[in-house]
Amino acid sequence: MVDIGIIGLARSGRTTIFNALTRGKADTEGLTSHIGIAKIPEPRFKVLADILHPKRVVPAEVRYLDIGASVKGVGKEKGISGQFLAQLSNVDELINVVQAFTDESIPHVEGSLNVERDIAAMDLELAFSDLAIIERRLERIEISLKGAKQPERQTLLREQEML
Repeated sequence: MVDIGIIGLARSGRTTIFNALTRGKADTEGLTSHIGIAKIPEPRFKVLADILHPKRVVPAEVRYLDIGASVKGVGKEKGISGQFLAQLSNVDELINVVQAFTDESIPHVEGSLNVERDIAAMDLELAFSDLAIIERRLERIEISLKGAKQPERQTLLREQEML
């Protein structure tokens, strides 16, 4: 099963996309996360099962995770942290949903519509989060180097160099 995280600024249509993909009815108001599974239709699947006669037939599935974004922090160049980052670290792929529609009842969190800015803001948040993870790992390597024996020390130095 593939896990796909759906991210985006608040009120971007993230949960609406989630509901469309999973045929769900998750509440579009609020900042909670949702999990849904969608079976992937494959017309050749039944034909192969009829030919091969397997003991068990399991169609492909995708698990979608609508990761509830907080207006505070996301898009503010602080990096993604806490529960939001923990959820992101467990997915295989990301879908970044950006608001590209105008609706007076759904105002944009930044006050104006700008798709490029919203994509860049989320990319920057992800980059800041990656940087924070790398910095924490480098700190742990520095601590480990102090007490490491020679073979282990060389491995840690190589890892540090790669980071």
